[in-house]
Amino acid sequence: MMMNKNDRSGSNHLHNERKSREDFKEMKVGCLILIGIVFHVIFALSIFDIYFRSPLIHGMTPYSYSSSSSPAKRIVLFVGDGLRADKFFELESLNEEGNRKENESDQINNDNGGKTSRAPFLRSILEKNGSFGVSHTRVPTESRPGHVALIAGFYEDVSAVMKGWKSNPVEFDSFFNESAKTYSFGSPDIVPMFKPEGVGHVVVEAYDPEDEDFSVDASHLDTWVFDRFEALLKRAEKDPKVNQELNQDKVVFFLHLLGIDTNGHAHRPYSKEYLDNIRSVDEGVKKVVERIESFYGDSNTAFVFTADHGMSNKGSHGDGEKANTETPLVVWGAGVAGPNKRKEGLKSPPDWGLGELERKDVNQADVAVLMAALLGTNYPLNSVGVLPLNYLNGDDKFKVGNLLVNAKQILAQFIIKSESKKEKTLYFRPFHPLSNYKHQVDNIEKLIERERFDEAKFECMKLIETSLDGLNYFQTYDWAMLMTVISFGYLGWISYVLFFVAVNYSQEMKSGVSTFNPFISLKRFFTSWGIGIYFAFAIFLAVESSPLPYYLYFFFATYFWTHLFQHRTLTLSILRGRFKQELIYAICSVGLLEMLVIGFFKREIFSLAFFLIGLWPVFSPNSFWLDFSWLITSWIMAMFPLLPIDLGANLGLVILGGLISFLLSILSATSFIDPIFMEKRSQVGLLTKLKTGLILFATIMVYFTETELQNKTGLLFFYQIINWITLGSSIPLLLNPPKFYLDALFSSFITFAPSFILLSISYEVLFFICFSMMMVLWFLMEERRRKTSHNSSQITLIGSHDVRASLFYIFFGFMTFFGTGNIASISSFEISSVFRFTTTFDPHLMTAILLWKVIVPFFSVAIVFRILNQKMRVFESGSFLLVVALSDLMSLNFFFLVKNFGSWQEIGMSISHFVVANAYILIQLLLFGLTRFMTRNTSFLQKSETKVN
Repeated sequence: MMMNKNDRSGSNHLHNERKSREDFKEMKVGCLILIGIVFHVIFALSIFDIYFRSPLIHGMTPYSYSSSSSPAKRIVLFVGDGLRADKFFELESLNEEGNRKENESDQINNDNGGKTSRAPFLRSILEKNGSFGVSHTRVPTESRPGHVALIAGFYEDVSAVMKGWKSNPVEFDSFFNESAKTYSFGSPDIVPMFKPEGVGHVVVEAYDPEDEDFSVDASHLDTWVFDRFEALLKRAEKDPKVNQELNQDKVVFFLHLLGIDTNGHAHRPYSKEYLDNIRSVDEGVKKVVERIESFYGDSNTAFVFTADHGMSNKGSHGDGEKANTETPLVVWGAGVAGPNKRKEGLKSPPDWGLGELERKDVNQADVAVLMAALLGTNYPLNSVGVLPLNYLNGDDKFKVGNLLVNAKQILAQFIIKSESKKEKTLYFRPFHPLSNYKHQVDNIEKLIERERFDEAKFECMKLIETSLDGLNYFQTYDWAMLMTVISFGYLGWISYVLFFVAVNYSQEMKSGVSTFNPFISLKRFFTSWGIGIYFAFAIFLAVESSPLPYYLYFFFATYFWTHLFQHRTLTLSILRGRFKQELIYAICSVGLLEMLVIGFFKREIFSLAFFLIGLWPVFSPNSFWLDFSWLITSWIMAMFPLLPIDLGANLGLVILGGLISFLLSILSATSFIDPIFMEKRSQVGLLTKLKTGLILFATIMVYFTETELQNKTGLLFFYQIINWITLGSSIPLLLNPPKFYLDALFSSFITFAPSFILLSISYEVLFFICFSMMMVLWFLMEERRRKTSHNSSQITLIGSHDVRASLFYIFFGFMTFFGTGNIASISSFEISSVFRFTTTFDPHLMTAILLWKVIVPFFSVAIVFRILNQKMRVFESGSFLLVVALSDLMSLNFFFLVKNFGSWQEIGMSISHFVVANAYILIQLLLFGLTRFMTRNTSFLQKSETKVN
């Protein structure tokens, strides 16, 4: 007995010692993950310091054109939120779904083949009285930056879209600030932005946020704006004070028309609702113009009609797609040039029917400068717009004089920027083309005095272009330094992680397990020569008055490379060892990662990848039926990236997918599939039956909810509550999975299915079904080829199998992003997916719901990867860190692909690619901990070995 006790004591001691070592190793992994999270959050934002720092400058002197009178006494600005240029300008057939009103018969243009305009009043204006063109917007094509560009002439940095709207008024000068009085009517998310605190001459009237309901016809929002404008004029007819305010010079009326945008989101821009809203806006504009003319009785009003951004075919916006960046611009009235015959230059598309007229395209920020010239106000201080002279109807002196004011205003920003940089820089590198700017300005003024207007115009445009180049020069002044340190930071991190994996988890380097602890390494860094190098960098940054992120970039780069240099002997030993022999795997890994990078630009690459993956059994055969199932499923998955992301809503496909999911969930709960796994599973419990029932319930709710939405009478609050409860049920059910690993594997798919069904509008459910089957097959393919016993207590070290599994994990993870859309642009996902949960405009909530839809399949991949590592007795921490290191090779690739030139579609996509690549890693870091918690009690004992509680 005594001997038995000693044996048990020794066994317990060994078990405790082994557990202590594992806990210590997990602590090191936790420290590394924490470092990784901080690193990626900071470095993901580095592109904004390099390419897209806010160009906001203060301290300039305002400029305006000196004249006894301005062309216009007042301006009316109409902004049709979300209005695409093509849908506004194009003509439509008379028999097109009965869209044309009978009272529009007098607007039919027989010269255009019997077609008519959706906006007959504005069409007649641009053909007879005004000028028109396309206003080109910039990324992000969202409401806040679009309105800022139109009204302030200033392009906010890309991150400004996250500032919100009404709670964050613009921090710089705007055209409204320079007016004598501005009356704004429209959305509570837009019009309050341009009423700075303490500015009393800007009057704002907005409807309630709850009125922005996607489940009803949104044209009532525009009707509200037109009614409020009419009420203002009626009030002025009775109130002498209001009348006096309206009759002063430099008055601005801003009518923000959100109905088009709301109907575009809800029904898409080719829908009857969207197109009819264009007609109703045109009718409202006509009434406003007639009312202005009757109220004032003069011709001193200028009118501007445009949009803040367009609308993609999926009913969304935000990226640089042409449908989002091209908006209409029609300008007419006092001081505005009339239509001209086109002689050369841009030609309108044939379906616009405007090929004979001159098309005058502008950049969006040019509109603010144009309005300032027409009204005779100071130019907005931060404007970078260029005055479009072909829209003005004044003489040459007036046009060139305003262009010189435009040039001086932009030059003033350059001077402030240059002087500020010079004060903060040790070695200042000036912008030489403007070293003699005073002479250039004097020369232009002399040319104007001598009435050599063509030469003066040329010199003004040259000065504007050079000043804008100078502003960009100082915006990217630190570009080379930051690119270098960020690159070294990423390379250092990747090497740091691979070093950790090699030292702690590889076969040959197991003896070095105690040589690398991230926490101790970090402590040693602060007492090593590395901290001295960092302090030298920090002193340099302090002298340069660099922002805080710069210090962090240098810190991480210095820390990683100091560690690697200190362990250079061990690092070289690793390179000369087994990793040197894995050249083929390294080449294949880089090839697959490069293929994924290309897939960000062309989704079809994922189809090619699935086709090739399907051939895996050909080179490594196993079970015929398993190999055949893998081949067929892979090739079915290859079809999804080939489908268009703007396929449109299809309730039938959602219902079909829901019913198939329900039947498959029943099948997975039976013993029919046990032979496939060669193991018997536990009996079906109450929770599994509940999850299966929720799939059918979610399918039924989709039918009722969609039917209610199509009636356009508003979505019942009861339906919203039920859908939210169904969606929310995924979380508690997910946190309590079955213990047996096969049950846990199927449970993740069954648990997520109701959420995915409720968020689907087309073939997404079918994608989720096929993808779930692919994940099960992947698990089986890996398990059969490794042949590792789950009863073994021996932990398997990282090998070539794990590199392959990590690459599969990365590939499947990105497939969840690109299978039914393009995660690089959130606008590629249908916003109507969220209408079953909320129909009131809330951009942050809607974005969160869409992201949940994207992450759900990725969650399933993470769970399968976790269970696979457990089943194979692999060091899951090492396998996971291998995924992080390989993924970061893609992040570094995208870092060098970020653009700040070219089309705004290319610029916007390059930004989102880099951000998505870093977000992918952050999501992995978070899911690693979450999936560990969820499967902490997973058992790999067969049913006969499992104790029934």
